[in-house]
Amino acid sequence: MDEKLFRGLNRPISKGNWNLMVFGEDPYFIKSIDKDLKGTRKFQILANFSNLIELETMLEQVEPDFLLIWHREQLEIASNLKRKYPTLFIILWNCLSGGDASCFSNAPLEEQLEKIVPLKTFGTVMFSIQGEKMYYELVKKTTVTPREKKMLQFLSYGFDYNEIASRLDLTSGTLKMYMKNLRDKLNARDKTHLLAIAFRTGLVS
Repeated sequence: MDEKLFRGLNRPISKGNWNLMVFGEDPYFIKSIDKDLKGTRKFQILANFSNLIELETMLEQVEPDFLLIWHREQLEIASNLKRKYPTLFIILWNCLSGGDASCFSNAPLEEQLEKIVPLKTFGTVMFSIQGEKMYYELVKKTTVTPREKKMLQFLSYGFDYNEIASRLDLTSGTLKMYMKNLRDKLNARDKTHLLAIAFRTGLVS
């Protein structure tokens, strides 16, 4: 991108940063994203939009590194935008399919964007990969400790938390804390989702 202030942008485009535009129908969502990334050095929000026409008008002038969308019709919106702007990297909020990548509400946004950045830097070859496949590729790059793998394995056997804690010589409270940390690390919504991710990515077999 050129280092230039476009009309309608929140701030000038800075070299060395990853730039985002945010589109959402909920003003609270837009404010929360702005708050999450406020003060970060690596990511900056260029502009927020709740009107699709205004967003497309801006995209005609400048293409951000990432466009983050949260909308009840986000899959259709992402698909239409992708046809118009093939190189636009679209991130969908709380979504496992569609777009180029996904973010989830139960993990710090900056950490999730850090995981997505390497996919962006691979170039346009990555744009053909759908969000779900890309999400599981991200999980595979996440470091899971041997103990966490054992926790997942015992969980896949149907053991409850007390049984797993006993086998790993942990207190029930400590195990619950470890499980919560693991869910956050893998962006899992709950225990069932955690197991699904583990099987899909080969963490358990």
